[in-house]
Amino acid sequence: MQNEYEKIPKRVYEDPHEQIKFLREVFDKKGYIRVRIRKRGKKKSKIRNLRLVNKNIKFIRNVQYFLKKQGIKSVVYRIGNHFCLDIEGKSRLEMFLKIIGFSNEKKLKEMQEALKPLSLSRNEQTV
Repeated sequence: MQNEYEKIPKRVYEDPHEQIKFLREVFDKKGYIRVRIRKRGKKKSKIRNLRLVNKNIKFIRNVQYFLKKQGIKSVVYRIGNHFCLDIEGKSRLEMFLKIIGFSNEKKLKEMQEALKPLSLSRNEQTV
């Protein structure tokens, strides 16, 4: 059974501006931001990604296609019965924020925080 975000109107396929609005709405509602700290010896690095999870591979692939049309690279993989789309890396997330952005203030602030340089804040976990 499809939910409201899996039903992609025809106009979204035809109009790049509609694609941006669609992507913003999907990531506002269903996307989440992850920040982890990777420790290798004495060196620490910050790993950031924006993730979307859904059971419908066609929906995930369409989101990936719309992102690609905007120049934003992503990867898709399967975990159990779900498919994940990840946008990983500071430069890709900065591009997402510049082109797509968020209407959701909470998500916007989370992304801005994630893009800051490495500092062990309360939202970052060591892996």
